[in-house]
Amino acid sequence: MDNQSLAIDQCIEAQYHLALGNEPTQTIDLQGLFTHEAGKSGVFDLSDISSTSFGKLLDALPVPVLLVDQWFCIAFVNQACGKLSFDSKGVKGSRFADLLPRPDDAARANTLRAKTMILLERAFADRRPQKAEAILEIGKRRIWSRLHLRSVRSGFDRYIMVTVEDVTYERTRQRMFQKCENELRETLIELEERLQRISRELSEMEQKLERETALHEETKRQLKAYIENKGNN
Repeated sequence: MDNQSLAIDQCIEAQYHLALGNEPTQTIDLQGLFTHEAGKSGVFDLSDISSTSFGKLLDALPVPVLLVDQWFCIAFVNQACGKLSFDSKGVKGSRFADLLPRPDDAARANTLRAKTMILLERAFADRRPQKAEAILEIGKRRIWSRLHLRSVRSGFDRYIMVTVEDVTYERTRQRMFQKCENELRETLIELEERLQRISRELSEMEQKLERETALHEETKRQLKAYIENKGNN
């Protein structure tokens, strides 16, 4: 594993967080948007959503959007997800939690998946907008993403619409800045310690010089007294 991947893995749990807030209950009701496209039961069939008005609307959006069903599986991937990874369509049908990279530490991996399940469950249960940041593996690419989740209803079925914002560049720059800042702080601390050490050494040398000077003056005084005493005799 390279240093960048290791650094990302080390930050997965730290950076993944829920931002629940106190947003009011909000559900996007699609029933009136494509009534003529619903089946006899009145339930819209998301298996062919790409050919519907709603699917075409999602595909026209410039931002990556995923639809997650009640089993937490990805039911739809819009065209803009191609900006995240050229093979993003391959994630359709997989569980949303499978998009999360699995840390080598099993405990951390389980914690990460549990947080993801809580996020989705709350989006379904509370029907409030949810926000989170997490590392995702979209196709063959790993990105640092900011997620916005909204409840979507079609007939009797409900889904979670997940808007994915790629903040890899932003977070990478932030990490690099933080790294440089830490290195600068460590350098300053090291310089301060060196200055303190040099100051102590200079103080010790000064004290030693004063003692040697005093000893030299005493020697001169004794020598002078000896010479004078010798001359008197």
